[in-house]
Amino acid sequence: MRAWLLARKDVVANLLAAALCLLVVAVALRLGLDAHARGEMDIRAIEIPRWTLFALLGGGFGLCGLEFLRHALSREAAVQDRTSPLTGEA
Repeated sequence: MRAWLLARKDVVANLLAAALCLLVVAVALRLGLDAHARGEMDIRAIEIPRWTLFALLGGGFGLCGLEFLRHALSREAAVQDRTSPLTGEA
């Protein structure tokens, strides 16, 4: 098992990063729903509903999570794991 993890370290790293991004999405969703239910406003230069900030945060991290999943599940990741980073040869 450990040898497999070492051989696929890029895939494992991408899966962990995707999981972390999805965790942030879940937290942002929860905070956004709370802010919407309370009717909270964010007053800085302009006045906007606070839930919009959490929606943007969740959307951005959601897209990052999808990108990490795409990298983890793509064939290029498997090929890259088996090639030398300097020469590109197996």
